Amino acid sequence: AVVSTQSTGNIFVLPDQSTISVGNEMRCATEFLFSPHFFGTKSPGCHEMVYNSLHKVDPEGHKEIIENVLPIGGTTRIPGFAKRLQLELLGVLDYEFTVVDPAVSEKEHLVWVGGSIVAELSTFEQMWIFRAEFEEEGPERITKKKLLF
Repeated sequence: AVVSTQSTGNIFVLPDQSTISVGNEMRCATEFLFSPHFFGTKSPGCHEMVYNSLHKVDPEGHKEIIENVLPIGGTTRIPGFAKRLQLELLGVLDYEFTVVDPAVSEKEHLVWVGGSIVAELSTFEQMWIFRAEFEEEGPERITKKKLLF
């Protein structure tokens, strides 16, 4: 959590109670998510991934889908992430919408909620990898099981 803000950046307390100052690095980290080509990577930015995914479905559903984009996960907690995602997408889409930005307290639990939904699916048992399987085959067992979507 941010403990204080100084002219040099934000001061964060780490789990071991030591502190670090983070300034320009936060801006650079966010920029990498949207403009990875500036850092020598050919990967698309997160807004481009959303856009590309959107265009893999029937155009009639685009507006409804984009209005239900819900950014979750650690990096989406970066201040201004949802707003930046929305601005980048508004630049390439022909309609107005708002990217939902759940409260930080909600974001902390959304991944677990999603996981619990997957765990309740009738097909979930097919995804299981038992410890003995993993210990025998290692990480390759995951790709053999075709768990990476």
